[in-house]
Amino acid sequence: MTMQTIKSSTQDQNPPSSPGDQHSGIRNYRLTAVCLGLLTVLLLIIITALSIHYSCPQGWIKFSSSCYYISNDRKTWNESRQNCREREADLVIINNKEKQMFISKFHNFWIGLTDSNKEGNWKWVDGTTLITGYWIDGQPDNEDNEDCVVTYGQKNPEATWNDLTCSCTAHWLCEKPASR
Repeated sequence: MTMQTIKSSTQDQNPPSSPGDQHSGIRNYRLTAVCLGLLTVLLLIIITALSIHYSCPQGWIKFSSSCYYISNDRKTWNESRQNCREREADLVIINNKEKQMFISKFHNFWIGLTDSNKEGNWKWVDGTTLITGYWIDGQPDNEDNEDCVVTYGQKNPEATWNDLTCSCTAHWLCEKPASR
């Protein structure tokens, strides 16, 4: 091998740095940083949009995937239901233990359960039949033609329901999906 060949192979393996090479490296870093910054901003916009989309209206409480309105005043069961409908909601439907545990904190509130169409045939406001009830011992008793259900505070959060005459007044709980 000649000296010329050794010299040219060494130059190819270690090319000299020129100011132009350094500037292109800096440009690549800046381009990468700008792209990462834009992606971060895009992700923040998406997260914000999703959190707004799945939030509850002002004055409502979010629990699980629903929003709940807790009234301050008292109305009959029918008036309470109408108030919920005006809010694009309905009286709360308690169809699982998790929701019952949440609702059990509220005392003297109407829920969306009635047997006003047929005595003893308890139906939710969406037309579904009651499967699991969280009745206080001895309830429902239909004393004085009680066709609507109210929650009462009890030591046992799994036993808070009482049937009550629908014309009585109580607070009420409205429920609607959080995604509305």
